[in-house]
Amino acid sequence: MGVISSTTNGIEEESTKVKEMVFSARQGKWDTVFSILKTNPYLMNAIPEGRRWGVLHQAVWWNKQDVLKQLLNISSCDSTVRTKETMSEVGETGGCTPYEISQKYGYTDMGKLLEQHSNTLTTENELQNLPTFHYNIGDVQLSDLGLLRITLASYRQTFCPFTIDKHKPLAGVMEEIFKHVESKENWSKVKEKLCDSLYTVCKPAFESLKAARTKEELYTTIVNVYTNENTKLHIFLNNALRRQEERVYRPTANDLGLGPYILMFHLLLMYWNKLIVETGITYRRMIVKDNDCRRYQKGAQFVWLSFITSAVDLENAEPFPTCVPKGKQQMIFIFDNRTPSCWRPRSLDKYASLVEQKRVYPAGVEFMVTERLEKAGTIEVHLTLSDRQINSAQIPF
Repeated sequence: MGVISSTTNGIEEESTKVKEMVFSARQGKWDTVFSILKTNPYLMNAIPEGRRWGVLHQAVWWNKQDVLKQLLNISSCDSTVRTKETMSEVGETGGCTPYEISQKYGYTDMGKLLEQHSNTLTTENELQNLPTFHYNIGDVQLSDLGLLRITLASYRQTFCPFTIDKHKPLAGVMEEIFKHVESKENWSKVKEKLCDSLYTVCKPAFESLKAARTKEELYTTIVNVYTNENTKLHIFLNNALRRQEERVYRPTANDLGLGPYILMFHLLLMYWNKLIVETGITYRRMIVKDNDCRRYQKGAQFVWLSFITSAVDLENAEPFPTCVPKGKQQMIFIFDNRTPSCWRPRSLDKYASLVEQKRVYPAGVEFMVTERLEKAGTIEVHLTLSDRQINSAQIPF
């Protein structure tokens, strides 16, 4: 459920499905494609490892208007999906939308269909209206559809080629995945897939990661591009994580393209020993809707799906209007990070593009409200990590 707490049940089967779906589209086997999408519509915009084009691009290449119409009618369809870096018989086709592919091949009628299509996926403004509060993991609608789960299915050979215990929570597999990335030269394979996927979403981040020559350079660059406001990567990926709060999960092409980066950034926040763990008190301001505010009561346990930033001093704890919910109620969250846990926030200052004395929690962290006060019209909520996450206090690498 959500980003970290999804079960691992079915990742291997889903990996087979997403690869079969895109390969079948390449072969023009559309009955197979639609059979898979009927039960797995959230895979619509995925481009798994080993593939450069998505299902929509292949439909355009085949110049099949009836097929394209059916695909565009699927509610999870994102017609802005872009190809990975690649060449084809018409030259450079990397970073192309299906419409741009239609223009390169001269398929005018296919282009008209794509021009007329309007995505129905949740916009960034609509995401800000989603609730911030989930009582616990069970409150999240996505029992088996977390973004990291789909990422692992799409990039299984890169991140987890080992046998996965189907009964183990996804959080329990994270440590095994990081050990795999750390061993031998697996980091270079991870770098290749990170660059592949980011090419479709964020070219500045792609260029930075492509320049990494060692494992440590890769890790430091992953952290650095998150803190670089010029890339806007922190906004893109936190929007991708918040989209999991939808009642019917429909990840965009950009969400899925960010998946490998989100997975690696999460792993570094959990296990990389070069990021210093925060052991004191930190602060975060938010402006939320009244009904959301009322849910943060003493004793409540809840989960935040995105990466959460907090400041070491209250004066520096200003809300980010571009990536937090809209509302009228001012709130101050005070985090007690003194209890040992691998879920405690990390300092990014050593590798950040701008040192701001901020601390970042891994995605999907679960808190408990220990106190709620009202001071001068502002609600003050004191938090600690939930017992469940304190008990998962593995020693970071």
